[in-house]
Amino acid sequence: MSEQLPRYIEPFRLAEKGRYLQGVLPLAGMQRLAVSLESDQGEAAFALHFGIDDLGTPNIRGHLHADLQMSCQRCLGPMTVIVDTDIQIGLVRSQEEVDELTGDYEPFVHDTDDPVLLADIIEDELILGLPIVAVHDETSPCTAQKLLQTQGEKRENPFAVLAGLKKHS
Repeated sequence: MSEQLPRYIEPFRLAEKGRYLQGVLPLAGMQRLAVSLESDQGEAAFALHFGIDDLGTPNIRGHLHADLQMSCQRCLGPMTVIVDTDIQIGLVRSQEEVDELTGDYEPFVHDTDDPVLLADIIEDELILGLPIVAVHDETSPCTAQKLLQTQGEKRENPFAVLAGLKKHS
């Protein structure tokens, strides 16, 4: 892509003009996201269309994709979490406008005309896309899951001794 992405954007102005932004941003520097990650290496790819819908709501619609390195909460080993999500943000200036948004939009409250960091919008959406608890799925190697399976196979019933005592009485 030959056009450089702006660092700061004016979302309401971009919505009025119907602008489109596409690109990639590095994960390094996204400090709020970094606390949930094993590594901040990599980047997030996005495509955002700023516009105004039929009801007059300024909005951002688009798509976001990132491969994030997290720790499995079962085995504490590294794993990749893929955030691949559609974005539907309603741009509002007050809490009252949030209440008027249709259910299709996540609100983005910005009560000034000050520019906004584009990376902050992308970071917010990545945080919303994180799983509540990151764990390996059934097809991935999770050492804790394997350990639990093998322990379950070898474990004797702790009440078997009581059953034996009951038979002798």
